[in-house]
Amino acid sequence: PGNPYTDMQPAPQVAAPPGQGLDAASICLGIIGLILCATGLFIGAYVSFGAEDSVERALAPLGFVIIFGMIYIPGAIMNVIGLVLGSIGRKRAQDPRRVKACMVGIWLNAAPMIVCLVAGILTLLWLMGA
Repeated sequence: PGNPYTDMQPAPQVAAPPGQGLDAASICLGIIGLILCATGLFIGAYVSFGAEDSVERALAPLGFVIIFGMIYIPGAIMNVIGLVLGSIGRKRAQDPRRVKACMVGIWLNAAPMIVCLVAGILTLLWLMGA
């Protein structure tokens, strides 16, 4: 008499499929970082190369670094988050297509950081030559 299943525990819940959405988030953050990096480079170069007198020319590299940094710092934070999400997604992915998508996201997030490093080195060389 009664329900014979009253003393049974509920079925355990399974976790969400591993790596769902991490590749797309990494790619989106990489694209946003690329846009912010390019914007910072163009605006910084426009301000720096538009110098007319000697004082402006002397301060042009410093102005470039400040303007580029103000624009790219939020992008750098997004790129670090995108790198972390891409690497976690790559470890969790079981489908080769998802692994490739995560690698695309990782490279999209690494590219602005490499460009920022090269721009910083060139600016230091510019400061040494000025």
